[in-house]
Amino acid sequence: MIIFWTGKGFFVPVIGFLALMMTKSVSSSVSGNERYYAENGWVILIGMLCAAAVTYWLHTFLSKRSEETVVDAETGEKTTVKLSHSFMVIPVKWWPVVFIAIGVIFLFAL
Repeated sequence: MIIFWTGKGFFVPVIGFLALMMTKSVSSSVSGNERYYAENGWVILIGMLCAAAVTYWLHTFLSKRSEETVVDAETGEKTTVKLSHSFMVIPVKWWPVVFIAIGVIFLFAL
């Protein structure tokens, strides 16, 4: 079985998808043109910037709560375990950069 995420990394594609769907909905309703989203790369850039901002917030939220103290039952020794969160091998902290790069690519591609 292939695992694409660790920890709370599954939120990354959800955030990206929701940001793009909200951007598409708003741009279609404001412009009155269903094709406006597909024809203008700057709209996708706005969606990716929103996804980057929410993902950055997610990273800061998760980094505050990413350590867990575990007690060994036999020895009673306490150990601190750092939890990792990633999606497709990329840590959550780097996904804002990926989202911005995708938005810039679409800005110049469309």
